[in-house]
Amino acid sequence: MEDFNKNRKLENNVLDYNILSLAFVGDGVWSYYVRERLVLEKTSKVNELHKTTTNFVKAKGQNFILDNLTLTPLEEDLVRRAKNTKTHNRAKNASVKEYKCATAFEALLGYLNLTKNYDRLSLILEQSYDIIIKSLNTK
Repeated sequence: MEDFNKNRKLENNVLDYNILSLAFVGDGVWSYYVRERLVLEKTSKVNELHKTTTNFVKAKGQNFILDNLTLTPLEEDLVRRAKNTKTHNRAKNASVKEYKCATAFEALLGYLNLTKNYDRLSLILEQSYDIIIKSLNTK
């Protein structure tokens, strides 16, 4: 992994990357973070872990997260751009708005990861996880 990170080259401005490419990376970052946290926090059967994970990674959950995060002006610009990106996909159980917000959330995570802004990424990941946990506990 060290060699991968050492040899990883980025273009001058990650904001010039295709939004859906950023979202592709962000989806992996979020999914991995959630799975790791769930495994570390409670020992469960894999099926139960999978069911719990879906609350975090589905478009409705990511939309809810995005509505409850405080973002920097640069992050707000990225999110706005991502929401306006044309996609040919749609989540099965989400509205178009929810799907676009989920894509924007994932693009934000992808951007933070690719720019190696790990402190901010960690903060956003922790806050996002807590937002979902609180919403699940109020249901």
